[in-house]
Amino acid sequence: MYYAVLQLVALQHQIAGKTERPPRRCTMQKAAVRDTISLRLPAGTKQRIEHLAQATRRSKTFVIEEAITNYLNLNEWQVESILEGLREVKAGQTTPHEAVLAKWEAKACE
Repeated sequence: MYYAVLQLVALQHQIAGKTERPPRRCTMQKAAVRDTISLRLPAGTKQRIEHLAQATRRSKTFVIEEAITNYLNLNEWQVESILEGLREVKAGQTTPHEAVLAKWEAKACE
């Protein structure tokens, strides 16, 4: 939440033409161990990253890390949910279609 507010303040400063940076939260964090990767991007993606980084006063690395993290969180959750459903089917923990249909029809009539 703090970072979203900070980004909004930075954008307001940019629109108002102010050159000073908004205050940053000061935290003492240990340097994270990082790996380096190299990848090819579709034409224009690098410019989009640079534009977003500049607009939000973040580094390109931050923008890329956030995008990858959000993508992984969403897709890992989705894949795990599918696998859990398949385990439930294999264990026989299912509900007949007719029972689900009857429940929804009853709700629709309420």
